[in-house]
Amino acid sequence: MFIKLKDFKYTPMKTVFALRSCFLFMILLPIISCVSDSTTENKSESASAAVSTTNDPISTTKPMAAKPQQGIAESQTTATEIPAKKPKANKPKPKANSNPINPKAKKKVVDQARKQLSELEANKSSMSASDYNRKKESYEAMISNPEKFIPKSKPTPQQMNTLPSACGLISEDFIASTIGVDVGSINMKDGTSSASEHARACFFRWDHKGVANSGVLIQIQENPLPDEIDDWAAYYIQAKINQGETNPNTMESTRFKPYKELGVSGAYNYEMQRYLWRTDNDKVFMIAFNLRASEKEQLSWAKTLGEEIMKNYRP
Repeated sequence: MFIKLKDFKYTPMKTVFALRSCFLFMILLPIISCVSDSTTENKSESASAAVSTTNDPISTTKPMAAKPQQGIAESQTTATEIPAKKPKANKPKPKANSNPINPKAKKKVVDQARKQLSELEANKSSMSASDYNRKKESYEAMISNPEKFIPKSKPTPQQMNTLPSACGLISEDFIASTIGVDVGSINMKDGTSSASEHARACFFRWDHKGVANSGVLIQIQENPLPDEIDDWAAYYIQAKINQGETNPNTMESTRFKPYKELGVSGAYNYEMQRYLWRTDNDKVFMIAFNLRASEKEQLSWAKTLGEEIMKNYRP
C-alpha cells in the first residue's frame, strides 16, 4: 500500500520516521540478500545431488538387508575377541633308512681285511708276485669299500635252519630234458651231510658219454655263523671272485668270474665246473657239473637249471 505524495504532509515527526525507516531498510537489505543467496545455493546443491544420485550406477543396486540386532551383537563380540593362534603343522619326520648299514658289520669286514693284509705281507716271500698283487688288491678293496660285503638284510632266527630239500628244487625229468639224457638213467640221491645244519645237497648221477658217475650237484647254503658274521653270502660270493678257491685237481688258487644270470650276484669257474649265486635273503645256491661240455654249454645249462630251481624255491 503506497502513500500518495499529494496526501503526504511533511511534518517533523514524519520526516524523522521516514529517515529511520530508510536507514533500517539499508541495513536489512544486505542481510536479506545473503539469506536469499544461501537458500538458492542449497536448493541448487540438493538438485545437483539428486541428479548425480539418479545417474550413479551404484545407486541402482538393491540395498542389503539389515542384519538382526542379535547378529550385529555377535559380530561385534567376535571382532573384539583375540584370534587364537593357529597350531603349527607338524613337519613329517624323515623316514628312517629301511636298510641301514650295520657299523659293527662294516668294522668286522675292515678288521678282517686288515688282518689278512698283514698276514699277506708276512708271507710275501713265499708266494708269486701275481698272487701277492691279486690278494693285496682284494684286501685293499675290502678296506676302502666294505659296504659291498654287507648283505641287504640279516636273516632272522626263524629264517635259519629252514632250508628246503635240494632234491625238491628240481626233477630228474627237467635235468634229462635240459642236458639231453635218458631220464631212466638218472639216479637221484640226497647228498646232505648229517653234520651240516646249514647246507642241503642233492646228486643226480648217470653215465654220460661213457664216463661213469657223471652228473649234476644241486646245493643250497645259509649263514653258518649268523651271530658272528653279518655279511656271509655277499662275502662268500665276492671272495670267490677276489681270492678264488683252491682247485683240487691242480692245487692252485683259481679265481671265479662274475656271474649275473641268476640271483643278486654270482660267480662261476668253468675249470671247476661250479656256478654260484646268492639271493636277497642271504642264501647261496650252487650248481656243479661233472660232465664233458664246453663253457658255453655249461653256462646255458646253469641258467636253465637255475631258473627252474628259483621257480620251485620257497623262502
